[in-house]
This record gives sequence, C-alpha cells and structure tokens, in this order.
Amino acid sequence: MIVKSLSRKKQKRDPFYRLVKYVAKDTSDDDDLMCFNINTADLSDYRAIANEFKENVSLCKRQVKNSVLVYHDFLSMHPDDYEKLNPEILRDLALKWLEIRKVIDVDHISDEKGRVTSVVTGGCLVFGNIHDESQPGQNKNFHIHLMFSPNRLGETKRIRLTKSQFRKALLELEAYQKEKYPELTNSIVLDKMTEKNMFKTASTRRNEIEKKVQNRLDNDPSKTKRVTKVQEVRDIFIGCLDKAKSKTELVTLLADHGLVWHERGKKKRLALRTVEDRRGNGTGLIVHLGNWIFIMKRLWNGIKLKTVKKNYKLQLIIKRKNAQKKGIRLKDHCNLYSIFAVVLPLYKLY
Repeated sequence: MIVKSLSRKKQKRDPFYRLVKYVAKDTSDDDDLMCFNINTADLSDYRAIANEFKENVSLCKRQVKNSVLVYHDFLSMHPDDYEKLNPEILRDLALKWLEIRKVIDVDHISDEKGRVTSVVTGGCLVFGNIHDESQPGQNKNFHIHLMFSPNRLGETKRIRLTKSQFRKALLELEAYQKEKYPELTNSIVLDKMTEKNMFKTASTRRNEIEKKVQNRLDNDPSKTKRVTKVQEVRDIFIGCLDKAKSKTELVTLLADHGLVWHERGKKKRLALRTVEDRRGNGTGLIVHLGNWIFIMKRLWNGIKLKTVKKNYKLQLIIKRKNAQKKGIRLKDHCNLYSIFAVVLPLYKLY
C-alpha cells in the first residue's frame, strides 16, 4: 500500500470547496462517503461541508502565511491486488489509518458473538471517498481519498506528525494490513525496507551514500570523480592564462578550446561561454573573476602589484579575526587571497 499525504495552505482561491468536490466525484450514493464529525445533513451540499472545514480551521490560534488549512491523504493499492479488493477493505484500512494518525477517536465495541464494531467518538472533520478509475486496457486503479481538518472539532490546537512519527504510523498500518488481509501480498511496500533504514532522515541516507561512493573511488584508482562543467571551464581558463602573453593571445587560445570571450554591460563584465551555448550563460566563477579584473583597474590603477598583494593579505587577516570573534567560519569562496591568486596574472594583460 502506498500512502501519500498532502496539505493545502493559504491560496488566493478557496481550497475547501474544490477539494470537497474532487473527493466526492463519481459518487452515486451518500452512503459511499466516509464522513466523521460533520454536521451537514445533506452530504450532497458540498458548499456547506466546505464552510464547516473553513469555520473549524479558523479556530486555530496560530494563523501564519503558510499555515495548513486542510490535509489530503490517499491510500492506493497495487494493481495486481485489484481483484482481491472491495470497498469494505479500503474503508477499514482508511479508518485504521485515521486512528493511527490520531485524526479520529475510535471505540471498538464487541457484541455477544465476538463481532467487533468500530465507533467514531470524536476527532477532526473527515470527508473521504473511494475512487475507481480503472479503464479497459489500462492498469487497475483502486484508491481512497481522505480530507481532514488540521485541528479537532471545536479545538484550537493543531495536530501534526513528525517525519519519524509518520514513518512509524506507516509501519503500524502495514502490519495491520498483513495481519488482517494477508492475501494482499502485492501491496506490501515498507516490509522490503528494514526498520532501521525506515527511521533514518534523508540527510543521513545521503551522507551514507556519499561515503560509500567515496570509499569505492578510493579503493579503485581507475575510477575518478566526475568533473563538472564549471571545473572543466575553469581549468581550461587557467591553463590558457599561463600560456598567454596578451589579451589577444588569451582570446585565441580560449577559442581553440571552444570558449568565447564575452564582455557586456557598462562595467564590461567578463563571461566565458561555449560556442554551442546560444543563451550565452557563463559560469558563475568566471563572471566573478571578470568583475574583479575591472574593479582592480579602476580602484588600484598605478599602485604597485606588491602593494596590492600586501593589502589583500592584510584584508584577509582582518576579516578572519573579525569572523573568529563572531564565531563565523569563513567559507572557501570567501577567501580573498585565493581569488587574487587567479586575478593577479590577468592584471598584466591590460
């Protein structure tokens, strides 16, 4: 089973009526709808139901720009399990999901024969419906949509789940599905993931993958890291700069590598672009160095290069000390001396 959770936030147009109308589409009978804590007698009056959601969410104390107005969850099953499904199974799984997610309060009452009846006693406003969008010649598509308010009926506190709590709820729902409906074997998704990996954050997974790739590169000398286009252009530019003795010669060498020297604007900003790049987008690094070249020409014209280099060192020392006092760590691209090391050879060309 795949569970997807969406949220509707503040928009120019009212999101409640459109969502209610979408959830209730293709409904032949009001008994097919899942409605909890909704006071509207006529369930075909979608405008009245939307107004109930709107009035209930207005009770929330905190109303900011990106506040959630309504949640929209839907549960989808695997197409191969279509023949084994029926509306009662989907409604039971949806009810269990709402209970696990703490959207509604459910009391389970047993009769004399041992039959259990689930009774909703409170919680958030819920409006749901089953969609069967299966068409001849296409995959079967049997799923259920659930629309519910971000706060319980008449209360001001919002309900929300953290990422770890949401993953835990998914595992609990799938465990319930495997126990009660073991025939739905194709709709088991989370069981393929270990519980340890399930609770890892996205950044943790990304860091682990990066470490594995780096270890593989270190162990196999034949494999190297991928060189980006920015790094490739930068290396070509610095290589041509060492060989050139004038601006004309530098432009010619760059053209041999498929790079075009481009100056634009009143400040004559410098950019390098490939011949096939019609938009003329240069790399950010080269454009930045181009700006520094003309700033040096305008501000430090006539000053000896040794003095300029000394001033750069002094500025860097002062900046580092100020950053250490404030507890700020200087990034590599803020290192003025490293920028000057590339700009300084260019200065002799003008």
